[in-house]
Amino acid sequence: MRIDMELNVDELFQQNQFLQTMNKILMMFAEGAPFDKIMDAIDEKRRALMETKGYGWMEMVEVLTELEAHANNRNEEKQQMKLLAYHDGLTGLYNRRSFKEKAVSMIKQHMNERLTLELMIIDIDHFKWVNDSLGHDAGDQLLLQAAERIVASVGNNTLLARLGGDEFIVIQSDIQQEGDIAEVAERIIDAFKQPMLLDDHEVRVTLSAGISTFPNDGTTLSMLMKKADKAMHQAKHQGRNHYLVFRPSFDQGDYKRLLLKSQFEQALADRQFYLEYQPRVDLESGGIIGLEALIRWKHPTEGIVAPGEFITLAEEIGFIIPLGEWVIREVCSQMKHWQEQGIPAVRTSINVSAKQFNKASFVDKVQDILNEIGIGPSLLEFEITESALMGHAKPIIDDLKVFKDMGIFLSIDDFGTGYSSLQYLKLFDVDALKIDRAFIKDLPRDKLLAKMIISLARKLRLQVIAEGVETSAQHAWLLNSGCHEAQGFLYSKALPASDIEYLLKA
Repeated sequence: MRIDMELNVDELFQQNQFLQTMNKILMMFAEGAPFDKIMDAIDEKRRALMETKGYGWMEMVEVLTELEAHANNRNEEKQQMKLLAYHDGLTGLYNRRSFKEKAVSMIKQHMNERLTLELMIIDIDHFKWVNDSLGHDAGDQLLLQAAERIVASVGNNTLLARLGGDEFIVIQSDIQQEGDIAEVAERIIDAFKQPMLLDDHEVRVTLSAGISTFPNDGTTLSMLMKKADKAMHQAKHQGRNHYLVFRPSFDQGDYKRLLLKSQFEQALADRQFYLEYQPRVDLESGGIIGLEALIRWKHPTEGIVAPGEFITLAEEIGFIIPLGEWVIREVCSQMKHWQEQGIPAVRTSINVSAKQFNKASFVDKVQDILNEIGIGPSLLEFEITESALMGHAKPIIDDLKVFKDMGIFLSIDDFGTGYSSLQYLKLFDVDALKIDRAFIKDLPRDKLLAKMIISLARKLRLQVIAEGVETSAQHAWLLNSGCHEAQGFLYSKALPASDIEYLLKA
């Protein structure tokens, strides 16, 4: 028989000694104590409640059993609520609230004892792509696997938490020498070199991290987190998949970034931007079969501004749209000029931003430029980075098909650094893969990944282009391994159009 004890339980729970009394009663019952002695063990208020209800021997046993179960459930709920209050519900790591409490305490202790500690913020690169392309369940799987790899990579004397989203944070205490946490960062980055399996999709994931040091970079948690966050974003601007230690110049860089942002339109109007061209050679013949157009900025006061400093800024504020159109027009005009001079024209590649593809009028704009200048689309090649391609897969596929039908050559740039799988590569009707220079620099000593990429491309009947080739040994290995084309300082650095003319005439 089940007795409705909800009201009675809540009343009894108000008594501070309830659990102790319950244990005493149950022990007496188990030992065979008579009913009256058990009743004597219950205080007057509780006894009156039970007598009023007219509970007999078995009813009282059921009451006591249900009270005990209710007490246990209440205790478990409290423990679970306490756990959720201080731990991330998905990964089980400390959450932001818990981390802040513990970190502030650690900083105070290290301040009193004049010790050093280091803080690192970790952010998964292009995490949004996983959620958008594979779904939020896959995103959760990624976060779980990421947490496991990070936990396995950190050592003792570390505080690890998930701040939220795809951000994690680590504090390393008892530092023997500055840079200890850099070793942790390297272990974590190495741990992410192996692909993850997300709903039967093999996905390669990279991360970026920033590090700050107490007390050099700040004496409060908020200051340390701000500096580490700046270093992490600087790592992303430099290409992702690595870590940076905060430097004061990063603060100066903020000012410079704001300055450059405000001067883009004037720079374009004043023709401060210009192009250089790096030759691409056929590995078998050694002849020039293509060029890559590379943008430069000659600033009136800052001098030559590296593309890595302003391309990301242009992306952030949408200036990449007019800047990208200017590059396409400039390349087409240069090729038309060479044709008119009787100089053999070769296909020239242009780096195209995912934001340009997302612009509804992009295809029409390219067609208008080709018609206006009067060159064939087969002289153009569009490169889009692997990570950008995978991050905006759905809106780009249709544009790629149109450009392919027009006769424009299409290639995936920096291949090997993003998220591509064989299944996704088949969705994009491209002509070539460009192997990222990171997989070329250690050739022929470290050749596994480069060999895999070449093999994959040939199976898909794609051209293979290596970038960053600097030695004859790299050239020989790539040729023997089936790579088709290459570019790099071994052949030529990027040159002004006037110098390229001499090479094309030779």
